[in-house]
Amino acid sequence: MRSYAGKGILSFPGITDIKGSFKLTFNENGKVALVFTPEGSVPNEILNFSVDAGRFSGESVNSDYHVQIDKIYLSKIHLGGTGDSRIELLIFHPVKIGYQPLQSNDRIELIRGFSNLLFWGTEITRRDDTFSRDIVKVTLDGKEARLVQLQDFEQIAEHLKEYKDVRTTSEFKVEGYCRELNYLRELSESVQFLCSLASRNYVTAIYEDIYNKNKDVLSETTLYPLKTYPYSTQIPLIDTSLHGVKDFKDYLECTYSRYEQFKTPLRLHYVIELFITSEIYSPMELQYLLTTTSLECLERHFRTWKNLPPLRGINSKTERLLDFFKVPYNRSETAFNQIRNSIVHEGRFPQSVDGFKSLLELRNLLDRLFLVILGYKGKHYYNVVSRKKELL
Repeated sequence: MRSYAGKGILSFPGITDIKGSFKLTFNENGKVALVFTPEGSVPNEILNFSVDAGRFSGESVNSDYHVQIDKIYLSKIHLGGTGDSRIELLIFHPVKIGYQPLQSNDRIELIRGFSNLLFWGTEITRRDDTFSRDIVKVTLDGKEARLVQLQDFEQIAEHLKEYKDVRTTSEFKVEGYCRELNYLRELSESVQFLCSLASRNYVTAIYEDIYNKNKDVLSETTLYPLKTYPYSTQIPLIDTSLHGVKDFKDYLECTYSRYEQFKTPLRLHYVIELFITSEIYSPMELQYLLTTTSLECLERHFRTWKNLPPLRGINSKTERLLDFFKVPYNRSETAFNQIRNSIVHEGRFPQSVDGFKSLLELRNLLDRLFLVILGYKGKHYYNVVSRKKELL
């Protein structure tokens, strides 16, 4: 997807800096690979893997950009003659690539590449000789932003549906001033988690580009070697298909302010991440346990936020949470403690219980709870039990 090369320096505690050349590659699935070729011999400390985490800095041959990675780890060493050895490095921290410095008053555009998000746009644009519904325009906290499909979106979508892996599918774009950069990043992150909830896929920001709009040049790039999860083909929470393009736009604009309101006291980003990933793992018993854990985490943050006394039993705790946010429910929906205990202690669903149906009913309860917390009432969502669009 992207590659960078030039001269650089490897730095490890307790040994002399190692000079050499590098090649950095970044794939569309978010995987980053750094291969370093030392100018001289490889130090014994490196050969013995007796060094802690190090750091890397480098720049292109013509000094167009510089690269900074604050933490790297040894992976493999391929020995050769002087100048022919190669060191492969593991990267778990953001890769910073700088082109031109920014000033606080510079007008910028922040672009983040999102993984595994499939949607149809509300705006029709022309690319070459074809027309596509490839853009969703939204207004969030007074800021106009866009979700834009990548050029080969249809091929990417078909690939994900067949192979169920990870691909960058779209970009989130928003403009502002350089002094607002942290705010723009927070806005993008909030949209990322809202998209994860809507699509039932863990949407990751794979990369970030910042353009200087005053000079119309790329100023800096950040590559995020973050955790990703395989694409899931299950029914989404919000219709992002061609028939539901307005639903997705409405959902983002409707829920954003409430997400900002509750994301800190309820730790919504952590809870949503746990909930979404619970739908990816198998077997069903594990999915059920992770789903109940998501609910318990949400209840714990709610209780801490409101300084409420603890209650005995997850059923009563859940009902207090549902009552506070005025989520309609049946008592049978909150009577899942016995099922959870059976899985924990016996490793299986009770024999009298349809495990798959119970899992879907529990997910539907959490779906409705999340949507009500986010202010999405009186609008359409997909009920995973009936597999139909319904009004919340």
